[in-house]
Amino acid sequence: PIQNIRIVKPSVYKGLRSDAQRKLAALFLEHIGVRPFDEKVVIQLRLSRYDDPPAPCDGSHYDDLNQFIDYWKNNPGSASDFKEHTFLLGIDEDEQLYWLEPDNICLDTPYVETGLADIRKIHQKFLLWDGYFVKLASQLDDFVGFLRAVGVQTHLPIERVSCVQNPQWRYLACVPGNRLRSLINQDYTIQGLNQLLAEPSLQNAKLIWNTMYS
Repeated sequence: PIQNIRIVKPSVYKGLRSDAQRKLAALFLEHIGVRPFDEKVVIQLRLSRYDDPPAPCDGSHYDDLNQFIDYWKNNPGSASDFKEHTFLLGIDEDEQLYWLEPDNICLDTPYVETGLADIRKIHQKFLLWDGYFVKLASQLDDFVGFLRAVGVQTHLPIERVSCVQNPQWRYLACVPGNRLRSLINQDYTIQGLNQLLAEPSLQNAKLIWNTMYS
């Protein structure tokens, strides 16, 4: 249950005689920071409890996640509300559990086969705890969609860079075109590509291919 919430009595603003007075009262309440108690507030309150996270096996955590998923499904633009909260469990290479923000976690089997588990050290990520697989089995597809939306890593990150960093920069600099009017200094690279190429494997090749294909 939600605790430590103070509700303004409706009589404070509804008991006034005129519509103008009621509107002014509502505006005053908004001005001093009073907010409508809606679903978003409930979600924010649930997220705030992860500032001091519960025990990993606390059953209420799974109730929270189901609520978060349902809210996100009904409000697709709400993903950013979750990104800076440590409400997900991840494991390190020693199988130790940690509460983490979404962008510190990568996703792999048993949820989706991405190949990221074997190279998480390159990108300094934790692997999503596999305990969710059973606990959230009833809406696993939605859970994975939610994870993607809030920033859990599901593929090799591609970043925009300057063309000067391209190994073929001398060739690119000599191609025809007006560099004063139509200059486009924009190229792309895969983060950690050099480390991946230094350790050739079928899994790494597949991971690079899938990233380029997508």
